[in-house]
Amino acid sequence: MNDDLFGDSRPCDEATEALINRLYGLPINYVGNKKKLALQILGMLADEKVEFQDVFDAFSGSCVVSLVFSHMGKDVTANDLLAMSSLAAVFYLVLREFPLNAKDIEGLLEPSDGAYPTPMYDKYRWKFFLPAEAKLLDSFRHNLYKILGRSNVQGLYTGDRIDGGKVCPSLVLEDGALVVPEKIKDFTFVGSFAMHALCTHVLQKCFLGGRYYNGQTICSLRARVKRGRTDKNIREHGNDMRTIIHRLRGALMEHQPASAIFASRPKGRMSVFNCDVIRLLESGRVEAELAYFDPPYGGDSSDYSTLYGICEEFIRGCDPMTTPSFAEASKRFCDKAEYEKNFSAMLDLSRKFPIWLFSFNESSYASIEGITSQIRRFRHDIVVRPIKNYGYNYRKRTHSSDRESEFLILARG
Repeated sequence: MNDDLFGDSRPCDEATEALINRLYGLPINYVGNKKKLALQILGMLADEKVEFQDVFDAFSGSCVVSLVFSHMGKDVTANDLLAMSSLAAVFYLVLREFPLNAKDIEGLLEPSDGAYPTPMYDKYRWKFFLPAEAKLLDSFRHNLYKILGRSNVQGLYTGDRIDGGKVCPSLVLEDGALVVPEKIKDFTFVGSFAMHALCTHVLQKCFLGGRYYNGQTICSLRARVKRGRTDKNIREHGNDMRTIIHRLRGALMEHQPASAIFASRPKGRMSVFNCDVIRLLESGRVEAELAYFDPPYGGDSSDYSTLYGICEEFIRGCDPMTTPSFAEASKRFCDKAEYEKNFSAMLDLSRKFPIWLFSFNESSYASIEGITSQIRRFRHDIVVRPIKNYGYNYRKRTHSSDRESEFLILARG
């Protein structure tokens, strides 16, 4: 922690401070994740003497902020439109212990027998993945389906729906999505964790810091090979499955130390939604004293459904943009022309939350003055705190003075 930033006043207890320090070691390759902002968020809330117990994280993303609040003993409701993000929330907020042992992992990584859907191989070999990598992704997905199928479950849990049902994207390519009405059982968390871990691994190996491929964070295979981001054995022997299994198993096991920490945290009420935020607010299902809004900023890299499109497709078993409701929701906060209208609608639906906290930066859909003016239509007591020289790892700048400022906006009254 930067002692000069807070002097003798500490924004959190030692256990939470230790957790925030550990966050830097977690494999979170997520554009806009708040690992570096978590401490400043707590500092602002402490300085402004904000008291609260219930938190609504409306755009949970990497789940960093929800995780910190849950560790502090707060009751947390996390929501995100992306299944990839809500899977992270299920793992970090709901699970209390690591759900897979080494034998389970090896079983997931074994080559599958027989005929099964191979969308990653058919669509993305040589584009994003080497053939052996694409085969392993399809095999992994099929093996997971077999494990869940033996337990009479047809999908994996990614959060709650607006009507209270469970969102369980099917692992069968043709089935779209379905609902498991009974209480979600422990073995579905195995599927949720496995998918989350594999997507984390893919992003770590295939994200080259802003070198997007048609808007996706995952880079082209050509760029990855050029940067040496593929294993030598795989480059020379594309069918060396053992090497890939070793690397993937390592990525899965990286979560084990983290889960041991999170399992011992205070057990407040944790809820996870996998919903369009506007429709969720309209439903009235969320109660909270503090609502934290970290929406896409409306500048560069704001179309998260495209940024992480391949992960969404892998989890859901189909392209989510073919679902009209998802396609509509995914564009609410990436088109600057529509942003202000949707942002105002969200604020109007959030009047019942006494405290609002927002994150934006200098490249947002409007200036900070413009954003604050829009918030002021609904709240009068507003505090803006700039976080100077906030560094984005995926943006290269020539001088430290070129680094952007992040802004926290607290609104009450």
